[in-house]
Amino acid sequence: MTNPSTKQPSRAEALDPFVPVQYYSGEGYTLDGGEVTQPIADENLPEIEEVEKRFFKDKYKTDVIVHNVVGANNAATLYVEAVGEVSFNTFAIIPKDITKEEVVADQIWVEEDQVEQAISGGINSLIYEEEISNLHTFIQEFAERNNLVGFNEKALENVRGTGFSTLWLSYCVYKVWRSLGSQIYF
Repeated sequence: MTNPSTKQPSRAEALDPFVPVQYYSGEGYTLDGGEVTQPIADENLPEIEEVEKRFFKDKYKTDVIVHNVVGANNAATLYVEAVGEVSFNTFAIIPKDITKEEVVADQIWVEEDQVEQAISGGINSLIYEEEISNLHTFIQEFAERNNLVGFNEKALENVRGTGFSTLWLSYCVYKVWRSLGSQIYF
């Protein structure tokens, strides 16, 4: 672990797979098959963002910010953040026709219960706002005393798709177990 006040790494250092957590922004994040579809995603980015925003508005009645589009096997995965009172991060998948090198916008989809669980995590963050704030403060103070570093905010935006997240914790409500699932990062 290093001191977060040290200088920012160069681009080459940032792409190193062992970059310190406080500098990792999600840049260089890849999924299987992404080397073929990432250029298609980059070329069609305005259309992909528009389709994604419309999908979340129509299906989940929420506005989103698209933070990252990552090429995947015959698709692109879009990492989004909800805009509004209920805050959460999630993702959706938009297929790509490799032979035509275009996006298949009308076939966008999400993993079963992924978005619903993320929304539940966002709602719970409102219900338990004081408790989460206390936990976050406790973890922050513990980390400062022990020279620990949390997640980089850009990495949360660019590669995190699991509900409500902070620099120190991430959680969502898992339907399968019907309980609050949580993770704490150090």
